[in-house]
Amino acid sequence: MARPWIALAPVLAAVAALALGQGLLHLVVTVRADQAGLGPGAVGLMMSAFYLGFMGGAALAPRLLSRWGAPAAMAALALLSAGAALALGAQQALTPVLLLRVLNGAASAGVLVLAETWLNAAADPASRGRVFALYTGTFYLAASGGQLLLPLLGETGWPPFLAAAAALALAAAIGRVGDGAPRLEAPARGDPAKALRLAPVGMLATFASGLLFGALEGVGPVLALSAGLDLGGTARFMAVALAGAFLGQLPASLAGDRWGRRATLRATAGLLVATSLLGAGGWAAGPGLLLPAGALYGALAGALYPLGIADIGDRCPPASLAGAISVAVTGWALGSMVGPALAGALQGLTGPGALFACSGVLALALGAAAGRSRH
Repeated sequence: MARPWIALAPVLAAVAALALGQGLLHLVVTVRADQAGLGPGAVGLMMSAFYLGFMGGAALAPRLLSRWGAPAAMAALALLSAGAALALGAQQALTPVLLLRVLNGAASAGVLVLAETWLNAAADPASRGRVFALYTGTFYLAASGGQLLLPLLGETGWPPFLAAAAALALAAAIGRVGDGAPRLEAPARGDPAKALRLAPVGMLATFASGLLFGALEGVGPVLALSAGLDLGGTARFMAVALAGAFLGQLPASLAGDRWGRRATLRATAGLLVATSLLGAGGWAAGPGLLLPAGALYGALAGALYPLGIADIGDRCPPASLAGAISVAVTGWALGSMVGPALAGALQGLTGPGALFACSGVLALALGAAAGRSRH
């Protein structure tokens, strides 16, 4: 059993270095924009630009895979991201920063699509869930570590950008020496219709994960404040939701390996509906139930992505795998962009409980889709 896990070490290490660099870069770009007086609208545009590039990079990744192979393509994209990080250190004007964020997002998405294709092809069905729990856990921890570096480096001058670029260059170096990569087949581009036909539940699960976390980031703080939490309590609400996302990965993935991905997705969707009711009640009754509801929301929403990607790996033949994962990552990014706007619009119509209303409806749809599956 040790040999397959050792073969996965290069791609996991490359993802950790990428997440470390991007976690630091996300925070320093936001802080510098705020200090420059660009305002919250400009900061939001910078994040949207990243996800716009992310969707483009996810679509392009299968073509790079078919032309260069996974290690070389990962290395080239990570180096491109490192170059964008250095260029961001020299720019403060909004337009060039937006363009560089698009480029950074595209390169990052390409690396992640290739990494997830590599992991799916290398893992057997009995361990695929654990592999993706390790992958997502590695990503969350490294991204958090990158953000913790900023107070040590300071937000002024070149040090944070040099550190982010160094981490991204390290991702390129690690990815390039990944000689344990399986031989991967790839179409020239992802085919959404084919991907939805092969793995509809997995596609919906990855989209739902992006939408739910986007909604949480967009309206979660407003929900907490409206329930009577102070600034510290609001920060704790967001923190426990993210901690739940990390802690929920392994139990859900182990359950998927043992009892089947679709059965686990049905159970996760049912628990998410119950959590939505708990959260709505917590908001209406006061803050007492809100923190546990936030932790459960994070754990269940976070579990959807590795379960969805593993389900896609179970159902797609090798020739379709990279294209399907490209579509799934694009769907996750789309959900991350749609989530804040959708939850914000619903909040304007129905009040702050819209976050849990949105999650409940989406969980019902996911549960229904998983329930209709015969496998």
